[in-house]
Parts: sequence; C-alpha cells; structure tokens
Amino acid sequence: MMKFSKKYGMAWLFALLLGLVLVGCSEVDRTRRAAEGGDAKAQDKLGNMYSKGAGVPRDQAQAAIWYTKAAEQGVASAQANLAFLYYKGTGVAKDEVRALAWLSLAAAQGKSKDVEGASGLVSMGMTPEQLSQAEALANELQAKISRKKP
Repeated sequence: MMKFSKKYGMAWLFALLLGLVLVGCSEVDRTRRAAEGGDAKAQDKLGNMYSKGAGVPRDQAQAAIWYTKAAEQGVASAQANLAFLYYKGTGVAKDEVRALAWLSLAAAQGKSKDVEGASGLVSMGMTPEQLSQAEALANELQAKISRKKP
C-alpha cells in the first residue's frame, strides 16, 4: 500500500471536493443546455431547480419562464407548477384565470387528483365570466400546444 504524505493527502482531498462541486455544476449546465435547446423535460427540470434553489439561486420569475416553455410543449407537471405560481402570484402577476386554465390542461392529462382538487379550489371563488375566460384560455393554450407537437 502506498503512503501519502499530508501534503498529497490534502491535495487529493481538495481535488475530490472540487470534483464534487464541478459534478453539481455540470448537472445544472447539462440541464440548462438541454432546456435552451428546446428539451421540454429539461425546461421543467430547470424550472424546478429555480423554484427550489437547487444548484442555482432561488428565483420564482426564472422558474416561471422555464415552466412556461415546458408547459407550452405539453408537460403536465410544468403546467401544474406554472398554475400554482399564477395562483399565488409568485414570480408572475397573480392571475386566477390563467392558473385555472393551466390546471385544467394538467388535469386533462391525468396529472393527479391533487391537480383536480386544486382546480376546484381555484375556481370556487371565481365569477361565471372568469370561469368562461379560463375555459377559453385553456382551449387556446391546448390548440397552441397541439400545433407545436409533431
């Protein structure tokens, strides 16, 4: 077995720690490159990274940008996450009509019972006009998504 001096042991430890930091950075970099290249799942993942502050500074406005790109390509989880940002007014202007439209699209894909429940809660305090606007917007968004899909 080779003996390492303290000098080389510290250098090895530093290299190991630097490698771990770079691996973390490369995950963000790989995700960002894929997202910028139009990969919808990477866009959703980058939105999650910004929303949680995972490997990037926490930034709800950036999360909304990446969720929007993924949602417009039909990613149900991005649609649901974007809806919650609109409902709360976090990173975007509060817009319950837009929130309900995105939740409706996510629910239509069978995202989860939680999304269906959230749709009910969002719509509960809305006027008939707002409900109509949300339905029209959901139809418009769905048509836009359908045109983008191959």
